Amino acid sequence: MKKVLSLLVVGGMLAVAACGPSEAEKKAADQKRLDSIAAVEKVKLDSLAAIAAEAAAAAAAAEAALEEAKGDLKDAKADAKDAKADAKATKAAAEKAAADKAAADKKAAEEAAKKPDALGKKGDATKPAESGTPASPLKKKGN
Repeated sequence: MKKVLSLLVVGGMLAVAACGPSEAEKKAADQKRLDSIAAVEKVKLDSLAAIAAEAAAAAAAAEAALEEAKGDLKDAKADAKDAKADAKATKAAAEKAAADKAAADKKAAEEAAKKPDALGKKGDATKPAESGTPASPLKKKGN
């Protein structure tokens, strides 16, 4: 009975050892693990590539916005320059108009000084004549 029991114990140990994974199963499991690692690395690289593409697109959009802003600034400077030139022209026109009005007023005053007044004298019609005759009949004394 001892021999049978020993044989059964040895057989059981061999059976347990034989039940483990075979060499092919071990290689398949190892390959599956390596494939899984490779898939994770591919997903990681694809994510990094997508992030880089988004960053490049954002940089291009920022560059385009910067160029547009530079163009707007250039346009604003040109508009300011035009406005300044218009202001100078307006100021010059106003000064010329003021000078023309002053010249016209002076000419009108000279012409008024040359024309005889209501009493027949040259000069300001608003001043009384110096002939001794009063400018108004209401101011006569003695009648």
